[in-house]
Amino acid sequence: MSQDHRPSYLPERRRVEELGGPDVQQVVLTEDDEFLIIGSDGIWDVMSSQYAVSLVRRVLRRHDDPKQCAQELVMEATRLHSF
Repeated sequence: MSQDHRPSYLPERRRVEELGGPDVQQVVLTEDDEFLIIGSDGIWDVMSSQYAVSLVRRVLRRHDDPKQCAQELVMEATRLHSF
């Protein structure tokens, strides 16, 4: 599901210029989906999708608290010098 929405990515720049707005994607989650990470550039600028997934899996195994997991994901991004 991950797609890069950076203006430096030429197809994305063209799409935004033509549409004048963000991309919206609708996805049906199933029982097979573990979780969904919704993040801004602050996350994705400093970690890959796989890094974030591995971190979330590890943290959820530890305490199974999505809110705390989100906080730890943000703390890790900050540690990696995200703004």
